[in-house]
Amino acid sequence: MRRILRTILPLFVCGFFVNCFLNPLSKLVTDTVFPTKEDCQNCEEQLLLAVSAVSHPSVLQPRADGIQAFALNLSMSFPFYCIVGICAGGITENQPTSTVSVAVPNGTDLTALKPNFLIPENSKLEVNGESQISGTSVQNFTSPVIYKFTDSKGESQSYTVTVSPAPPEDRVNGTVLFPTGDLWTKCSYGQVWRPGFNDCKGKGNENDNYGANTDIVFCDTADASCDIYGNFAFQNACFEMQEILSPPNIPMNVLRAGDFNRLSALVLCNGFSKGPSCGTADQCLGNSGTTVNESLFPQTVNGYYWTSSICSVLNMQVIQFGGLSNTTVQVKNGKGKALRCTYNIFS
Repeated sequence: MRRILRTILPLFVCGFFVNCFLNPLSKLVTDTVFPTKEDCQNCEEQLLLAVSAVSHPSVLQPRADGIQAFALNLSMSFPFYCIVGICAGGITENQPTSTVSVAVPNGTDLTALKPNFLIPENSKLEVNGESQISGTSVQNFTSPVIYKFTDSKGESQSYTVTVSPAPPEDRVNGTVLFPTGDLWTKCSYGQVWRPGFNDCKGKGNENDNYGANTDIVFCDTADASCDIYGNFAFQNACFEMQEILSPPNIPMNVLRAGDFNRLSALVLCNGFSKGPSCGTADQCLGNSGTTVNESLFPQTVNGYYWTSSICSVLNMQVIQFGGLSNTTVQVKNGKGKALRCTYNIFS
């Protein structure tokens, strides 16, 4: 939380003071406490650039030709979605087919949106030959919109901007909230949520589950020494995710691993059967594909996830996502399991 506030607050303070300097943000992600195997490419940095474009564009100096930031300010309608209602675009530079992807809350009216964008000095953006003004020009995003960018030298390139409403449960800020009050992290511990793209591909690659940490263990030894919340690293993993994502309107340091019942509620398949607590069963008998809603939980590890349910001095309940979605018990210090964190907002 403190790290996010140190970065976000200056953006809004700058909106009220002309002589304001904002430090470069390019190291935000690589400076975070998420354990990773690869630096994040343009994820939180893009989000914060977009926030700055909304609050005070002049505080950031352009660094390259092309669209540097793109965002939709939906704070009047959705103040608790995205980042204080500002939904950033994920930019993919791949000329001649560069794209901007913007995930927005479910129910957003796409017919008359006013994008905020950041482009270099003496450059311009056009749509169908009409010059665009950041925060003023209106576009209908019910279908993709093609922007033409022209730099100070007269060189042009195009960007296809696609705005996609998220599912109703998706807060578009790296968390998912169900009617039961269960708030879940969209990504697994070690992964990084990418604003705009609204996925968990911020680090690593498909071969290592985009950086998901499967070395985290509930306890260093298979005994009761870490009951009831796990060792420091296990507890701190969820606290770190909360600090980075900073979901609004919940107390500090409350995200934890979900118990057997809560984690089982994320399993999605035909013929689902939860199975016995502290027992072994196939929750999705006969299934061969994914067993989770991939729109809400993309890049979920096809393997076991920790629950917080203690079964004995030695063992914990775990649930496998993918295939038969097996649930069983495993030792508290056994590696090879992923972690997703939750908090019930009604608790």
